[in-house]
Amino acid sequence: MLRALRTGVIGGAVILVAFAALYVEAEEKLDEKKKISTEFYDIKALMFQICDYPGRQHDMAEEEDMETMRLSEPSMEQGLQPETVISLLQAIEPDSWTDPHRIEYHSGHLIVVQTQETHEKIRTTLEHLFEVSKGRMVCVEAWFAIVNKTFLKDHSVNIGIITAEKFRDIRTLISGDAENLGILGTCKTICMNAQRVNVFMAREKAYVSGLEVEVDQSVAVACPQIRRWPQGISLDVRPLIGPKNELVFTNFLACLTPKVTFRPEKTQFAAGAASSEKSSKPITPGFMTIEAPEVDIIKFNTSVKIPNGGAVILSAAGVELKDVKKADSEVILILTTSVVE
Repeated sequence: MLRALRTGVIGGAVILVAFAALYVEAEEKLDEKKKISTEFYDIKALMFQICDYPGRQHDMAEEEDMETMRLSEPSMEQGLQPETVISLLQAIEPDSWTDPHRIEYHSGHLIVVQTQETHEKIRTTLEHLFEVSKGRMVCVEAWFAIVNKTFLKDHSVNIGIITAEKFRDIRTLISGDAENLGILGTCKTICMNAQRVNVFMAREKAYVSGLEVEVDQSVAVACPQIRRWPQGISLDVRPLIGPKNELVFTNFLACLTPKVTFRPEKTQFAAGAASSEKSSKPITPGFMTIEAPEVDIIKFNTSVKIPNGGAVILSAAGVELKDVKKADSEVILILTTSVVE
């Protein structure tokens, strides 16, 4: 009995000593968190300005030749201001910024005098800001393809949104099936979240669009006006990552010019008489051939929300391309977006 009592006393003493050690350790950790230190935080990436790059606009309007179809000047999206970042961080512990605690900005860095506990919260907040505002990127890819009009129906695909798995199946089928005529053009780009970018891939063809006539006495001289028209593909896109990376909201303009031909037209560039002090002889009329462009243009301009890794399918079923010999075919656009991890 006495031996059992002694054992119980000794065991209780051990437990008390263990609890005392844990308490001391907790107090030391608490004191450590309350210690004041100075930390430097690099926030230059938060203030980084992201450029928007609008793309070319294709149209058959006469004034929109290659001299006027130029890229717009890139616009700048202002990054976070230092004052905004400081206000966000001071809101973490509003009552903890009394002297000697302080925060200052200098040359892209924040100099913070705070407790270790508050420093941990500041680091967590800044990491979240980096991820939300600058840390995410999106990959966007566009496919123009010619398929049989029954192709989508045969593979149980409707015009609209498809999953990532279905997109991979469709892409493989179009790429490898000669019966479906294949891919007209593709383009792919990677950009920052909410950034507007463009891809433009084309071969420019020069043509004589008109004549500028100059008359010197009885001689008329015609100077040809040379313009250029692009044949290729362009993509103008702005993706926005939704909550939990599940959706990508996308504004886009996708344009395909698969074929450009020029119809010759013979025109008379001078007729009548020239009057001047030196001569009033009649002018001999002249003729010259100009070229009128005939262009197939397929353009999609819309806003959609696409599952991460999925795609949207749009159709231009009413377009009849000259190079397509099969009457039962249609042009489709497949646009896919995915968050870059």
